[in-house]
Amino acid sequence: MTTRPFLPRLAVVRVLVNAADQNVTIIPD
Repeated sequence: MTTRPFLPRLAVVRVLVNAADQNVTIIPD
């Protein structure tokens, strides 16, 4: 498996953004 160094970071960022979206549902888009 050729794992790029930016893939795990993107996954972490996506998880953080997901958590932020779930936590901050008061702010309208």
